Amino acid sequence: MVTAVLRVFLSLLVIMDPFGSIPIFLSSSKEIEKRWAASYSVGVASLVFFLFLFLGGALLELLKIDLPSLQVAGGIILGALALQLSLGLPPSKPRELRAFLALIGTPMLTGPGTIVSTMLFVQEYGHLVVGLGGTLSLVTCWILLYLSTSIQRVLKDEGLEILSKIMGLLLTAIAVRLITTGIKSLWSA
Repeated sequence: MVTAVLRVFLSLLVIMDPFGSIPIFLSSSKEIEKRWAASYSVGVASLVFFLFLFLGGALLELLKIDLPSLQVAGGIILGALALQLSLGLPPSKPRELRAFLALIGTPMLTGPGTIVSTMLFVQEYGHLVVGLGGTLSLVTCWILLYLSTSIQRVLKDEGLEILSKIMGLLLTAIAVRLITTGIKSLWSA
């Protein structure tokens, strides 16, 4: 069980890419308290994560979407996200602070990649393992956002960009695995 929780934790952390969110977070939260800003952003992300953790399966059933189809679709979405991370393409920025922080929560931390991965992990490992792994990822994101000023001071913008590109590379590998697993399952069905 510990290995499964660690796999979910690390996979979701790579998909969430908190290092890629740090520069955007810093640009939005200079004039406000970091703990509140991190809590708001991760709170929004947590709401989306737990919503799909518990209701994602019912949604798939309702829409008659099978696991292999979700794997291929999720792999394509993760691949697109990986491309965005690898190329360093910035997300759009709303002007209002709460909307800005909500944008960090979703779609940056819990966007389509996290949502699809959560539903796939639930199919593979069950709610408890995914809930624990996801909670660890969200807590890690909160810590990294809270410490974002110190992290940026140490790593500089270039270091954060390199980490984000490494996350993009790892995310590409996860996307390829999902697509190939889904295609194999569809092919054998």
